[in-house]
Amino acid sequence: TCKKNLCREHLKEHDDWLNSEVNHLVEEMKSVSNRYMTIDRNKLINDFRQKLDKWRDDSYKKIDLIYEEKRKELEQDWTERVAKPRKGIDLMQSKLNGLIRKKKATHEDISRSTTAIRYIDQKIKDIEQKGIQMNIPTLFIDDNLTYIKESKIEETDEFQLLSSYRSIDYSAQSGVAFAANNENLLIYESDYLNLLNRDLVPIQQIPWRYGHIYDMSWSATLTNFIIITDKKIVYLINESSLSLKVIQSIPQEKWWSSTCSDKSLFLSTYGTDANIFQFNLLSSFELIKRWRSPDTCREYESIHDINYANETLALIITDSSTKIARLEVRSSTTLTQFWSFALNINHISYQPSIHCCQIKYSEWIVIIENTSNIFHISKDEKLIRRRISWAGIRVFRNWIRSQLRPNTKLCGPR
Repeated sequence: TCKKNLCREHLKEHDDWLNSEVNHLVEEMKSVSNRYMTIDRNKLINDFRQKLDKWRDDSYKKIDLIYEEKRKELEQDWTERVAKPRKGIDLMQSKLNGLIRKKKATHEDISRSTTAIRYIDQKIKDIEQKGIQMNIPTLFIDDNLTYIKESKIEETDEFQLLSSYRSIDYSAQSGVAFAANNENLLIYESDYLNLLNRDLVPIQQIPWRYGHIYDMSWSATLTNFIIITDKKIVYLINESSLSLKVIQSIPQEKWWSSTCSDKSLFLSTYGTDANIFQFNLLSSFELIKRWRSPDTCREYESIHDINYANETLALIITDSSTKIARLEVRSSTTLTQFWSFALNINHISYQPSIHCCQIKYSEWIVIIENTSNIFHISKDEKLIRRRISWAGIRVFRNWIRSQLRPNTKLCGPR
């Protein structure tokens, strides 16, 4: 601020300076306007359009592939179904021709032949009336699978989430594990498996007597839940009946965390020097690959969680010597590291687990159970925000990972 006396001469200098600044602003505004007019709309959106076109083409290819597989199954089923009456017809014609040639037919021959012909005729009527029974569900496509992100300037450090659609209180005595698909939620708590619908209304409950459940995941390919326990056994859980089946082809290991892609089940082991196993969902859980240290982590490190998303595996790794935890995002086929983010929190093995999940815009959420720490990390490994003000609230990874609703929240008392 000028502190000189406002003499006439000095006042004129101020006026001249202000007028000069206005002229500069006019020129600057012209430059901004010209730059706006020269924006190449097609160039800016071309990259996203190409990705969208590729997504469409890949989707069509996948649908065509499934269609061809089902068409072949249909033809094979039809061939096998009509082959049975054809064999019966050929056999009866041969038998009747033999009776005509020999001219020694008995009442028993007539009775048996009549029964056989009527049986074949009934089978043909069944084929005509019933045809082939097929269950073709409507193809579900989530509108949120592709989206356009609007860049925003963050003016607050608060971690903002959508308001709760539903919430459920569960005790923290035995811990809670759960997994979700588009329709239902399976929760393990206090030695019970509870199936809830998308409104979090209980559907079914069964007692669980097969050991403590460490983790659950949902396989859309198998339309089954997958459960790992402290008994080193992996189970398939039918969504409708909650009936269980031991996956015999998976070896007994100290399993700790699980996640599924369209084709594979990934399992990580407990403790330091952790391993990651990849099993084929399409061929009876045949082992595809086993990664060991140092490809998974260093010998004094442990993996607390694995999560598959868009051909990547996210790993939560803790260092037993420094007690520091980090998030690593890697290739799901080679385990090559894309990037790593230090969480800057001390964590030891017996403390509540750390979990991660991917949300929109390929961003990541990291949640530390039984604490108030929630990290929001961008796809280029930058901390967007960290929430540390929710003392006394227990948050679980499937809070956001759940696809029941984009804003489904489950929490329980500490």
